[in-house]
Amino acid sequence: MTELLATQAIILVAALIQGYCGFGFALVLVPLLLGLGLDEKLIVAGMAIFILPGTVAVACPLRRHIQWRIVSITMVALVPGVWIGAEFLKRVESTWFMLGLGALLVAVSTVGLLRPRRRALRPSLSASLAVGLASGALGGAYGTGGPPLFLYYRHAGLAPDAYKGTIVTIFCLAGVVRLVCYTAEGLMPWTTVQWGLLGIPAAVIGNVAGHALYRRTPRQGVRVVVDLALIAIGIALIARAMGLP
Repeated sequence: MTELLATQAIILVAALIQGYCGFGFALVLVPLLLGLGLDEKLIVAGMAIFILPGTVAVACPLRRHIQWRIVSITMVALVPGVWIGAEFLKRVESTWFMLGLGALLVAVSTVGLLRPRRRALRPSLSASLAVGLASGALGGAYGTGGPPLFLYYRHAGLAPDAYKGTIVTIFCLAGVVRLVCYTAEGLMPWTTVQWGLLGIPAAVIGNVAGHALYRRTPRQGVRVVVDLALIAIGIALIARAMGLP
């Protein structure tokens, strides 16, 4: 019972951050649930179930702002990327999984803190396809397909609602692809499905509440805190994977 309550609390917090910032769900969720001793395959595959309703709930109010051309180009490359990531998840050992995730958290959050200033760019076809492939691979392997998307499209000159709506819509469609790939790869036994279904209420509530806060409060300070926390979590995961105290 204690583990169940802790799991639901982590899902709620991760969804709150996702709804507020537009990203960060898996970056927060996966390492914290690994800390509870849960299996990485259970976490990543089960997360594909309960993350989907919450992202749909955030995307719907922003549907008028979605940039469908960006979504369609990204999805062309994202689909094979998810399959590659799912193959990695199926075969990887826990130690290497934690080491890779820790390095990803530190790298992404450091870039988020530095936030280098760049002029607005016009996304090219080749770059958008590369971003889609990278997002799919990371999403399939770790459930964290967001970093390539928000690091690239942040400089695309999109208005805040268009940026968030487009990214979240890609998350929704990627979630469907992940469900199909995980099922085909044998990563969706009934125990994982049950665990994923249990997480839906907390994920939906957190996403809706986070999106409501997004409309009412400044976001920069919160993002800095999240980035610092993720760097600390990443370092802890790397230390754990290397057997350090």
